Amino acid sequence: VLAKVLSAPLPNSIFNSSYGTSINYKKFMSTWKSKIISQWSSGKMTNFELLMHMNSFAGRSYNDLTQYPVFPWVIADYTSEELDLT
Repeated sequence: VLAKVLSAPLPNSIFNSSYGTSINYKKFMSTWKSKIISQWSSGKMTNFELLMHMNSFAGRSYNDLTQYPVFPWVIADYTSEELDLT
């Protein structure tokens, strides 16, 4: 029974539709990434939105404390010789 359940297609998955139109996952992700990068580079998307999408591509989630999204440090002081990061 377990093998049959695991081999069954996922319901509500756009990658395995019962309507006979299966989307190629790699092509879909490549197109989606290109669209997001294009929107960001043309100023239609904020840096925060881009980082959220990139974290999603990496499989990060708020549902797992060990896989929370990653955000880089932003340093705004470009004139000081030393930075206090505390």
